[in-house]
Amino acid sequence: MALNEKRSDGTAWAAIVFDDARATVAEIARPAAGKPQVRACETYLREGDDLEVLRRLRGAGRLGRRRCTTLLPAGQYQLLQIDAPAQTEGLPPAERREALRWRIKEMVDFPVEAAGIDLLEIPAPGRHTPLL
Repeated sequence: MALNEKRSDGTAWAAIVFDDARATVAEIARPAAGKPQVRACETYLREGDDLEVLRRLRGAGRLGRRRCTTLLPAGQYQLLQIDAPAQTEGLPPAERREALRWRIKEMVDFPVEAAGIDLLEIPAPGRHTPLL
């Protein structure tokens, strides 16, 4: 099934994955009940940089009026699992991220000030402090 700009019902997302030669666009529906569904998936030859490809896809109606997401290529992100810094529970998210920034500065091979940091608290059975 082809991607269609007019068909979006408000629950659909466009997901775009780039590689060196192609851009693949999938339409994913997220109904209120049930699992996400792939409604359509198309691959296009890549001509130009990411922004040029996105402009062409948008102009051709391939992204539609829906939310859009993409994946970072391997090597452009780093995931770290660490113990939550002491005494950060209950702090606003921005302050928790700053505590994490200070905590991981020795774990990354680039200036930590340039990092985009977010956190996901993972309850750990039998542990007092959650993992982040």
